[in-house]
Amino acid sequence: MSAVRLPPFYLPAPELLSPHAEMVDREAARWLDRFALGPDRCDALSRAEVGSLAAALAPCGELAPLQLIADFLMWNIAFDDECCDEGPLSSRPLELADMMIRLLRVVESPEIPPSGHYDEALYDLRTRLSKHGSPAQVARWTEAVRAWFLAELWKAGNVARGVVPTLSDFLVQRLYSGGGFVCTVMVSIAEGYEVPEQVMADRRIRALTEMAILAGNGYTDITSHARERHDGQGSHNLVDVLCREQECGPERGLVLAADLLNRVTALFVRLRDDVATTADDTLRRYLASLSCYVSAAARWTLTSARYRYPSQQALGPAFEPGGWVGAPEDTTPLPIPSMAWWWQHDPLSEPAPRAAPPPQ
Repeated sequence: MSAVRLPPFYLPAPELLSPHAEMVDREAARWLDRFALGPDRCDALSRAEVGSLAAALAPCGELAPLQLIADFLMWNIAFDDECCDEGPLSSRPLELADMMIRLLRVVESPEIPPSGHYDEALYDLRTRLSKHGSPAQVARWTEAVRAWFLAELWKAGNVARGVVPTLSDFLVQRLYSGGGFVCTVMVSIAEGYEVPEQVMADRRIRALTEMAILAGNGYTDITSHARERHDGQGSHNLVDVLCREQECGPERGLVLAADLLNRVTALFVRLRDDVATTADDTLRRYLASLSCYVSAAARWTLTSARYRYPSQQALGPAFEPGGWVGAPEDTTPLPIPSMAWWWQHDPLSEPAPRAAPPPQ
């Protein structure tokens, strides 16, 4: 597999890193062994460098909840590889649903003893989470896990039927898959702040949250594309979906994917900066965490051996990074129905006319 030159990424924040990165990475590898997750891929999982990712997601996080993030990332990757992307359950939605409903019950009701190695590991995460997060944060985390599992079931159903989703549908699935919303809750716990529900319900904050998670997850699709093609995966990667819709080859698909994500990130930065002018300290910290999510995910996928050296037998890297780029000049809304509403909150857009009052 020859190295692919990637297009450049636009990132919203400089790299920040907790000094605990190496320590939490070592402990996460021990945690992986303790629960025997991904027994056939222990070496590959240990090379994922989840400590670096956790340290970049929550650079000011306390050690114990930072370790919790790293352990969750290890669980996430092992579960994703074995059950959602590469294992037999990835194309058996009914069997995957059976497993996920049991896992979800562990999350909802930690009073019930777990019964399997993924259950036991998730139970450990859930009980530790309740020691650091408020009841409201734990409830938000639980709902995020539920949405994540639903997205993975959707993907498994598509794979089983041989369905390649439209770009608009795929981006909804990609937004929720991978546990991005789960991570943002854990980061707020590690960093010691809690955004009130009424603030999270603000449509601008919802748009910012979605943009950050989609951009971070999407950059991962770019770096993993060569590996997925080599391993016979496909169809549920942003690059492949764009290639199908635009009837182009993978080289052009990579460019289109980066352009889409860079434009989403640029909108995120414009709206983030606008919201920050009137935000209180807690909301500013949340905006900073969202910025870290995008930058941390992109930088991690460019450097982690999981993506750059997916096979230990490979003679060289799967890709060469394309570096960084400034904000794209094109600020027009992307013509994607499921995401178009984000641009309604673009500070550059004309304010929507007020509706006339109803007749008296």
